[in-house]
Amino acid sequence: DNFGDVETLLIAGGSGGGAATPLLAGLAADRLGPDVDLMALSDSAGAFGSLPPLFNIYLDQVWGTMNNVPDWSSTNAVTSAEDWDIARLFNYAGKEHPSIRMGRFDFVDDSVQRYFKDIYGAESLAELFDANEALAEAGGGELNVYLAPGDDHVILARDEMYSLESGGESFLDWFTSFVNGDDVSDVRCQNC
Repeated sequence: DNFGDVETLLIAGGSGGGAATPLLAGLAADRLGPDVDLMALSDSAGAFGSLPPLFNIYLDQVWGTMNNVPDWSSTNAVTSAEDWDIARLFNYAGKEHPSIRMGRFDFVDDSVQRYFKDIYGAESLAELFDANEALAEAGGGELNVYLAPGDDHVILARDEMYSLESGGESFLDWFTSFVNGDDVSDVRCQNC
């Protein structure tokens, strides 16, 4: 009720907070309606999602995630915590509200997310990032991805967001284009 005149809304979060951004954008779209320009940017949460169901079951036990599945047509088939994983939040929210622009930023060797690579036996974080991008886009939506070199964790809270480059493109230019609604291509660091 406090933001009835909002025209544009960016929902962004880093690390664990980044994981929920597509869900929060979908819930905001439910409340604010189709006339608001909505976008979700997940910062440094790309490894979460293509994990064994045991992780999703754990999150349900700890956080009660199944008690908070939105009543969307895209979530009708969600019957257990195994179906309600982080990467598919992009898919569910995007199917329900296709106008939401979805984006994700990750460092290719993120020192925090490396923990998940080791737990699940992936060869690299890029393997998890790619698998989760496929889950996120399974419903036909687009997830705009910026993958940067390095082992840092989160970019939005760092001064480096103004100078970081990957694949010859500055993060600031990519982010600005994303926020402005311009077409952005996925950016992936080369030889990193």
